[in-house]
Amino acid sequence: MESHEAFLENKYNEVYDSVVADLTRKKDQGYSVERMKMDLDTFYVHIDQDLDGRGQLFHLKMTATIAAYEALLHEWGEL
Repeated sequence: MESHEAFLENKYNEVYDSVVADLTRKKDQGYSVERMKMDLDTFYVHIDQDLDGRGQLFHLKMTATIAAYEALLHEWGEL
């Protein structure tokens, strides 16, 4: 059986890879860097507003999403 830590690591990697693939596809279809930056700013606010106790998995998914946005913006010379 998979350990809790391994599950979380796998989930993080799964979300990160999915977001990278989705953003790359969206950028190719006209999703602007400005819009990406706006969405990233929203994610920063959203992750800090855990008012309803979303829990560890939500936080992990948001962290992976933010990391993917930051990595791609940096790679594209926009961050």
